Amino acid sequence: MGYKNLFVYSEGMPVWEEFDYPSIKGPKYEARVDTVKISVPDLAALIKSGAKDFVIVDVRDEPEYAEGHIPGAVNIPVATFASKSSMLDKKKTIIVYCNGGERSNKAYRKLMKLDYKKRFQSHFTDWKEAGQEIEK
Repeated sequence: MGYKNLFVYSEGMPVWEEFDYPSIKGPKYEARVDTVKISVPDLAALIKSGAKDFVIVDVRDEPEYAEGHIPGAVNIPVATFASKSSMLDKKKTIIVYCNGGERSNKAYRKLMKLDYKKRFQSHFTDWKEAGQEIEK
């Protein structure tokens, strides 16, 4: 076609959007996605197993994380999730959670767009209500 001087934005659309750069989106672009949820008992068993093939990511804001989180979770707030997702190993299972699901749904959608194959969603409120350990 004769194009020259072409560039690829290697970080991808999720990072582009976090910087609030302009884009044209279709009507269903921001729609909630159906996530695969991991139950509290299954997540607790996974943590207790000592397995190293998963990462738990708390996508709440830093002050919320500091008040208490699921043991072993790392904090990547949803507002910067895509731009910081490179620290997550694509070979591992990624489990994202927030209090009630809205922010972790956004993070889950970003994982899908960034081609993370093994991903789950959980809710911190369910974790607390089940009486599970909370780390500070």
